[in-house]
Amino acid sequence: MVEGIETGPVETLCFYHYPVHTSHSLSRVTLKYIPRRLRKFQNLKTLILVDCDVTLCLQGLSSCPTIDTLVVHSVHLTGPSHVGVVCRVEEFAVSRKRAGYPLRALTLVFPFVQPCPLELERLMSYVGRVEILGGGNAACWDVDEYLLSAATHESSAGGL
Repeated sequence: MVEGIETGPVETLCFYHYPVHTSHSLSRVTLKYIPRRLRKFQNLKTLILVDCDVTLCLQGLSSCPTIDTLVVHSVHLTGPSHVGVVCRVEEFAVSRKRAGYPLRALTLVFPFVQPCPLELERLMSYVGRVEILGGGNAACWDVDEYLLSAATHESSAGGL
């Protein structure tokens, strides 16, 4: 996953279709694998999950203090283990807030489904800013464009 990457300056990490289900990956991927690897990233601020197993990717990351922005793109509202994606993100946001590292921003992208309004209300009480893209807005969402606009915004805002 992150072997051989210089971890010091990396601020944004994107997982795409993780884990890849092969006999080799299944033997290596555990709930502790991702948090153990990500703790090496001293400057990691943004974590992007594109059609990933959200439960697996977020397990144990509540204590990684540098991550302040989470983007979750999912074509389904439930993950492979039938755990609700929004519920798992909410658990993550709650654990981050309790640990003293609340999320600054959260973006949920659901191209074909719409989350329940009650779930979203609860999320908004744990995260600084919540953005939900569904339907047509989500269908054209692109991770590269997201990163470019974020970088442009930061540089034009004087690095804030």
